[in-house]
Amino acid sequence: QNTHIFTPMETKLVAVLADVLKVNPTVVSPPKDTFFTLGGNSISAMHFVARCKSNSIHVDLVDINRRTTIAALAKHAREGSDELVADIQSTEFTHGPFSLTPTQRSYFSSDLADPHQWPLPLLMKVTPPRNLHVWRDIVNSLVSHHDMMRARFEQVDGEWRGRVLPIDDDPVMVNEVTLANDTSYFEVLAEINRAMNFTTGPIYLAYVLNYQRTQYFYLALHHLITDNMSMNLLAGNIRTLLNGQALPEKTLPYAVWSQNLDGLRQGISLDPYQLPSEDELVLPPVDVDQIPHSGPICPQVLSSNLDLTTTLALEQFGHLDISVEDIILTGLLLAYTDVFNCSSIPLQYTSHGRNALGNSWDVSHTVGFFVNLCPMVLRRKENDDLASTLNGVQSVLRGVSDFAVKYMLSGRTMKSPIAYNFLGKHDIPDSDGAEGVEVLDIALSDEFQQHRVNTDPMPLIFLAKYTGECLTLLIMYDPILCNTKHMHTVLQKWEEGVRHVLHHLKSQE
Repeated sequence: QNTHIFTPMETKLVAVLADVLKVNPTVVSPPKDTFFTLGGNSISAMHFVARCKSNSIHVDLVDINRRTTIAALAKHAREGSDELVADIQSTEFTHGPFSLTPTQRSYFSSDLADPHQWPLPLLMKVTPPRNLHVWRDIVNSLVSHHDMMRARFEQVDGEWRGRVLPIDDDPVMVNEVTLANDTSYFEVLAEINRAMNFTTGPIYLAYVLNYQRTQYFYLALHHLITDNMSMNLLAGNIRTLLNGQALPEKTLPYAVWSQNLDGLRQGISLDPYQLPSEDELVLPPVDVDQIPHSGPICPQVLSSNLDLTTTLALEQFGHLDISVEDIILTGLLLAYTDVFNCSSIPLQYTSHGRNALGNSWDVSHTVGFFVNLCPMVLRRKENDDLASTLNGVQSVLRGVSDFAVKYMLSGRTMKSPIAYNFLGKHDIPDSDGAEGVEVLDIALSDEFQQHRVNTDPMPLIFLAKYTGECLTLLIMYDPILCNTKHMHTVLQKWEEGVRHVLHHLKSQE
C-alpha cells in the first residue's frame, strides 16, 4: 500500500505520467519509482515533457534521463509558462516543400546502384485475417497522420528538393497477393520493392499477403523518410487502429523539425571528409591498465593506436545501463585525452542534443526524426579527471539496456525487423495492441539482405566545431547501423571522424 504523502507537484506529475505511460496512478511511489521503472523510455520521455509543459509545468529531459525518482523530479520541476512547448496547431504542416536533412543530402550525394531501392520493411503476421478494405482504411489513416508518407524527392537544376503532397493528391494503395505454398516470400518482397520510387511514387508499399493459410501485412517505407524507431511507431499505430482506437495526437511536423535541424547544421562548418594522412597523425597506444575505474559502470575499452574502433569490450554487464553512443563516445574521449594528456585538458560531457531539442519540441510521434541527429557537447574542465569524464558520459546517455550491448557485442547478427525491438516492449508504442498481431524478424535477416540492391549502410556524418572551451560533435547516423553486421562500417567512420577532430584540434594548439 502506498502511504507516501504526495506534494502538490508530485500529484501533478503522476497524473501526467499515468496518462502518458498508461499506468495506474495509485501504484506510483514517487520516492522509489523513476520514469523508466514505470515503463518509460527516451522517446516517451519527450512526450512526457511536452505534456507537462502543456499543463504549465517545466520538466527538464536531462533530469528524466538521469533516472531521477519522481519525488526528485518534482523538486526540480517548476510551474509557469516559460518557453512552453510549441503548440502543434501553430506549427501545423500538411503539405509543401521542406528542407532536406544532412543525412538526406548525404544520401543523394552517394553513388548508389539504385537510390530508389532502399526499403525499410515491417512484416506482421495477423490472426484472424482482416478484409482488404480494413487495411486500406488503416493505411489511409497512417498516410494522413504522418506527413512523410506523402513525401517526394526530385532533382531540380542539379539540386535535390523535398516536398510533401496534399493528402488528396496521394491516393492510398494497398494490394493483395496470394502466394503459392512453395514460394519464397523474400523473393516476392524483393519483386514488390522494385516498385518503390521517391520521385514519382510510391514512396511506401503496402501489401496483404496470403501465404500458407495465414495473412501477413507488409509495409515498407523508403529509408529517406523513416528509421527503425519510426517503424516501431508505425507498428504500434497499426495495432492501435486494428483495435478500433484513434491514433495519438500528432507531434511536431517533420518539415518544421528539418527546418530547425538545418539551422543547427549551419553552425557546424568543419568538413568531415578532408581527412589527414596517416603520417600526419600518429597516436600512441592506449594502455588498458591505465584506464581509471570508477565503479561498476566504468567501461573498459581495449585499444591499440586508434584501433579502439574495432575491439570494444565491456565488463560487469549486470550493472550496465549504457548505450551504443556511450561506447563509441568513450572511445573518442580516450583517444582525445590520450593525445592531449587528460591531466591538462580533460573534458566533461555536458549535454546531449536530443535532451535540448526534446525540451523545446515534441517529436515522439514524428516519423523519420531519429535517423538524423545526435549532437553532443563536450566542455573543457580543468579539475576533472578521466574517470569523472566517463561518468559524465554515462550519466546522460542511458537509453539502451545492457542486454542490447551484450547482444551487439556477441558476434551474432541482430535479426530484428526493427533494430530497437530489443529494448523491450515499452519501446514499441501501444505494444499491448491487437491480439494475434506478431511482428516478424525480416529487416536484418540474411535472406532479406540478399535481395537488396543497396547493401551499404546509410551515410554517417560526423561534424565538429572547437572554440577552445567547447568541442561540439554533431553526428547524424542511421540507427540500423547499430547491429553487428554493420558495426565495423560505423566504427571505421568514427575512426575517420576521430582522426579529423584530433588533427583539427592539434592544428589549433
